[in-house]
Amino acid sequence: MQIIPLGAWCRTAYQVNFFKKSNNIDVISFPFDWTITPFSSLKKILSPNFNLEKILNYGEVNKFGSVTCGETGLIFHHALPPKLVNQFLERESMLQARNLDLPSSFFELDSVKNAIGRFSHTYKNIDKFRYSDGLEKILFVRWQRSGHPDTQLNTAFFGENLDSLGEVLSGYLGHSNFSILMIQSQNIMSDVLPHEKIISYVRGEYGVNAIIPERRGFDGDGTKNFRGETLSWQAVLEKIVKEENL
Repeated sequence: MQIIPLGAWCRTAYQVNFFKKSNNIDVISFPFDWTITPFSSLKKILSPNFNLEKILNYGEVNKFGSVTCGETGLIFHHALPPKLVNQFLERESMLQARNLDLPSSFFELDSVKNAIGRFSHTYKNIDKFRYSDGLEKILFVRWQRSGHPDTQLNTAFFGENLDSLGEVLSGYLGHSNFSILMIQSQNIMSDVLPHEKIISYVRGEYGVNAIIPERRGFDGDGTKNFRGETLSWQAVLEKIVKEENL
């Protein structure tokens, strides 16, 4: 069994890795674990002809203050955070504006080179599943926050659903030996989590659309932490792994 998080935010990787550790499954790093990943970025990167050398050749400061890859739109929010960007801008006496194109000297920093190296290494961890139909089945997990439009990036999930994501993955992998768990959160204005940890669970051709409850303050809005509602996440992961016989 292999469970691969596809973002769009780092909560997905945290919860998938928590599930793996709880079930004695080896934790392997994948390219979208700690990035912010719109669907448009997934489509570009999970393409049979994608060139890894295009990652972070150029980019800009995004609305969060971190770095967006100019070629793919992938947001390196953890590897190239606002603190690093601000230090560079101050050193170069540049205005700390948002949506500011970064000069080529920024992309020569060791931190950028390290981010490219980590992404390239983890990309190979997903690339090895290409054309491996008949071996272990893969479960891809994607979190769409509260759906489209997203409150942080209003076009993040434009055109994304089980079918469109399934087509991207099958085109990239060269086989269909996978399933998708696509999760949305329903924010609960309460300190108490409902008894039902899964609100909706609907199957499609490529996998499952699920809606889970998450208490406000646990939904990535910064009031507590990015991890989310572990009880709900683990419930839906356990359900699909059991149903898929993974």
